[in-house]
Amino acid sequence: RQVPLRELLFFVGIYFFFAFTYFLTLVFVSGAVYKYYISVPLDYLFKFLLEIPFWWLYFRLLKDWPIRRKLLLHLLTIPIYVFVWINIYYATCDLLDLSHLRGVGRVWDLYIPTLVYFVQFGMLHVYDYYKKLQKEREIAAELRQIALQSELSALKAQINPHFLYNVFNTISASVP
Repeated sequence: RQVPLRELLFFVGIYFFFAFTYFLTLVFVSGAVYKYYISVPLDYLFKFLLEIPFWWLYFRLLKDWPIRRKLLLHLLTIPIYVFVWINIYYATCDLLDLSHLRGVGRVWDLYIPTLVYFVQFGMLHVYDYYKKLQKEREIAAELRQIALQSELSALKAQINPHFLYNVFNTISASVP
């Protein structure tokens, strides 16, 4: 099944929002734009690309799983996501001679990807729940319409024999 454009734009929009606000925060705190104009987009590009397989897992492969099981699975996959992201990002920054957090500041590189992951997947689960609820409402409305048509057909079937009986009875009484 193809990914709807609305979902894709939502998915990408989250990353643009987070990257932009993170960039503004870093610039506001440090006052240095030049230090972050490559590393922040690179950071969020890696987060975005790494989230795609997790999104596919939760919303395509395991779409019929109950939400409780998905939430438990999120608790298992978030450390994998953060570990892979941090290694790819740090290796790329070292390769391109870009700065990244070091020492105790690295805790932010554990916290922020975890926060982005939870916020994004929280919103995606809410959106998925909304879509499922809308679909259930549409099905319920169709079922009500079918039930109403069925009831109407049953009433017509009851009326028709009486009408025919009365017509035949009138004809029979009219004939000498």
